[in-house]
Amino acid sequence: WPWQVPWLPRLPHVHRKADVKSQRARLKDLQDLQYIGKMSIGSHSQHFRMIFDTGSSDLWVSSEKFSPSLSDTWQLLATKPVELVYGQGLVQGILGSDESCVLAEPEPLCVRQELLVATTVKDLSLGTFDGLLGLGLPGISHAEQDFLQSL
Repeated sequence: WPWQVPWLPRLPHVHRKADVKSQRARLKDLQDLQYIGKMSIGSHSQHFRMIFDTGSSDLWVSSEKFSPSLSDTWQLLATKPVELVYGQGLVQGILGSDESCVLAEPEPLCVRQELLVATTVKDLSLGTFDGLLGLGLPGISHAEQDFLQSL
């Protein structure tokens, strides 16, 4: 990593998917309020515009954009609906895992990741984005392991 965090121990058993130092993801700045980047999810690389959010740690995508049935690598993890509540708005849907990639250069950063396929999105406008990639602290994630930990 290009920076050292003293409280983050080096874990020898963690397998890194890519050389993180050499990866760059392009983000679109929407008036310093949201940063939109591109991701692909699933075995057939369905592409999405995602908010890269440092205030949360979960990954979710709208069911209107992502179809788990089109992915050979999708695994359903819970049969009951899961709900994520934000300061403003909430999403509810099915929990599963799939190959999830931040479209970075020179190559995508890909991990198998738990994600919510949101069948209900309330008080959040999906006009500029299709879902959200949480990059916040791991302790606030509903997933067993968040995206950054999975790298």
